[in-house]
Amino acid sequence: MKMRIRYIFLTLVLLAVGQIFAQQSLSLEAGGKALFIASLNYEYRFAESPFGLGASLGMGTISRGTITRQGPDGSPEDGRYTDMVIPCSGYGFGTWGDRHRFYATLGVTLSSQLSLNRYPSGRDNYYEGLPAGFLGAGYEFHPGPWFFRVIPYVIYIGEEASGFFPPALPWVGLSVGRVLD
Repeated sequence: MKMRIRYIFLTLVLLAVGQIFAQQSLSLEAGGKALFIASLNYEYRFAESPFGLGASLGMGTISRGTITRQGPDGSPEDGRYTDMVIPCSGYGFGTWGDRHRFYATLGVTLSSQLSLNRYPSGRDNYYEGLPAGFLGAGYEFHPGPWFFRVIPYVIYIGEEASGFFPPALPWVGLSVGRVLD
């Protein structure tokens, strides 16, 4: 728990400092460092290329539906749920080249799953965070304000979190985005 609080605090500090020096962008990422199918990310780079630090905050999947549980009186109770995945990353990066670039990155992502369940008798809210380290290197095409990236990653989720999966996963990210400033 202390590690999560420190990670969130560090990310917020980096985002606040980034307001001064940041190159900001908005991107749609399939796969990637968030370790989910897709996410929409707001990203800060604290320095211009070729080397720097960055942070991103994204919105992954959102799902809604109905859910049933045992109510306080023991009878079934129908409710509604909303599940959200929110990836948050801090990373270092390096780029080499002009329009066609080699792009390398190393960092940590905290993928947070928030579940909000509402029933007639009350609410149940759940939070689960999955920290994952990542290392990636690939190609970035950056002809102007728009960019496109293809980055193969190795993502380390650890022994305890992995369960069915190996502790380190090969993964790939495809991103398209636009620099905002």
